[in-house]
Amino acid sequence: MTLLLSNQDVASAITMPEALDCLERAFRDQALGRTVDRPRSHTNTPLEGDRLGSRFYEFKSMDGSVQRFRVHALRLNSNVIVQDTSGPRRHWEIESAAPGGTMCGLLLLFSVDTGELLAIMKDRHLQEMRVGATSALAARAMARKESSVAGFFGSGGLAGPQL
Repeated sequence: MTLLLSNQDVASAITMPEALDCLERAFRDQALGRTVDRPRSHTNTPLEGDRLGSRFYEFKSMDGSVQRFRVHALRLNSNVIVQDTSGPRRHWEIESAAPGGTMCGLLLLFSVDTGELLAIMKDRHLQEMRVGATSALAARAMARKESSVAGFFGSGGLAGPQL
């Protein structure tokens, strides 16, 4: 049976200490050659009527396996990207164009033993946890033991989990 998990379901299923533990084991396995992955792939489609290239559809995918967890994950993002020229610098932003003002990111989880699709889940909360836990592991490994102040760059949606 395949589980269908919302961001709220994912948030109630994993804590930051659990994410730290899983990622630490996965990074150690990666260093030992016990993981496989495919680099992220982007496909960009200009949107009709946009002659300046300031708005396009982007499909993004990436996947990989950690042998110890016996799963293979495929992450998919389907977004409309818009160039913001309102400030002093141009930058790209994801337009929350899906119903309810949301973005569409999914994670499909497969069993490496049977090939079975185990779960389909929204990726927002899990992505925030992954980014936060990765930053925490890096800080733990690189910070001096006597450090008492931390700093980080960014203020977007991923700033909170990194803190």
